[in-house]
Amino acid sequence: MKPFLAAAVCVLAVVGATAQPASAISAWSRRYGADCSMCHWRVNRLNETGKEFLRRGHRLPGEGSEAEGKAIPIDQYWSLTQKIRFADLENIDPSKNTNSRFDVEAFSLYVGGPLDEKYSFFTEQYLHESNKSGADREKLAESYLQWNSSTTDDYTSIRAGQMQPYLLHYHEIGGRLPISRPVVLNDAVASVRVGTTSDGAPLYNIFRPRQRNYGIEVAHNWSEQKTYAALGVVNGTGHAPANIPFDPNGSKDVYLTVEKTFDAAGSSVGLYSYWGEAVLSPGQSTAPQEVGGPEVDFRRIGLVGNYTKSNWSLVGGLIWGEDDVLVDVAQDATTKALSGGTPAGDVESRGYFLQGMYLINPVWSGYLRWDRMEPDRDDAFPGNADVSGPTVGASAILTKYARLSIELNNLETGDGPAQRNLTVEAQWMY
Repeated sequence: MKPFLAAAVCVLAVVGATAQPASAISAWSRRYGADCSMCHWRVNRLNETGKEFLRRGHRLPGEGSEAEGKAIPIDQYWSLTQKIRFADLENIDPSKNTNSRFDVEAFSLYVGGPLDEKYSFFTEQYLHESNKSGADREKLAESYLQWNSSTTDDYTSIRAGQMQPYLLHYHEIGGRLPISRPVVLNDAVASVRVGTTSDGAPLYNIFRPRQRNYGIEVAHNWSEQKTYAALGVVNGTGHAPANIPFDPNGSKDVYLTVEKTFDAAGSSVGLYSYWGEAVLSPGQSTAPQEVGGPEVDFRRIGLVGNYTKSNWSLVGGLIWGEDDVLVDVAQDATTKALSGGTPAGDVESRGYFLQGMYLINPVWSGYLRWDRMEPDRDDAFPGNADVSGPTVGASAILTKYARLSIELNNLETGDGPAQRNLTVEAQWMY
């Protein structure tokens, strides 16, 4: 047995003997004196009450601000969280080395809640994050101001700042049981090759649904119909796919989400759609797009949903895409700037995931997910390799505010070597 895997097994054995059920969640638990079951089905996964709390601006129905006109009880507005990881990435290719690491994955601040009856705020700031390239960094994950028309069950809300759609947040982008996110929503392979330079180099649209965009969103909640819809106008894809410091084109992108909730456990089905104009990137995941570079239009539409019972849950999503193609883009040999290009049809993409979760006992949960991503269903460009494979994991509640998880995934990429990633993560929140 590899030393890394042996250590993981030993840690889990200790957890099995010492873990205990959770009874609360940090700042908002302190505010309401409530345990985690008020808003959560398990750990980070939200039930119907939790979804409503999030969408209202981290407040309950009818709640204004008890702090209005007096000092804010700051311990009810902020939390700190830390993730420590042990990771082992192995390629099934004898020519490549195994990459193992032990690091502090993240240390971050969550702060937010109601300012008065109509205004609220939220910010998630990473004070430290372990960058996979080797350099540590700080980053602003989300930060927005929100206005609600009323504290009643039916309300209109407007939020502005850096954000992502709530529908994706609680369908495995944000609140989730696994360590990893679904490939079609998060990973670089969801980027699509949609063009070629005049000398044959590939060009990509690096958009994927997990985008922390700058913009404004208008939403409405119909309580009797248990339906919530949101329309956002955002900067769109920019320099970095997960955290965008600027946008290199002048156009704005638009997204629309609609969700219907069925029960108190949070079972629901939702529609996700996105229309954008992307500046092409010479690299699939990290290369910056050029200001004034060639642009293409693209569309995404999908269904996400979950069916949740008392001790098990199914969640899944299916995303279709269509990208315009741009070929023979000129590339300046000195500055590497891109310009021009010839339209030449479309590239169609599709991806999906299906995940099952089971509550083994008050301490342990297990999960299994299957991912599939087809960036180029018509094989318009070589290099748009399909990706698929399973993820399996288990999570244990260590204490009131801490958990430990272990996860193994195995992704096959086209004809290339598979990647096996074993991760052990300890997380606490105050």
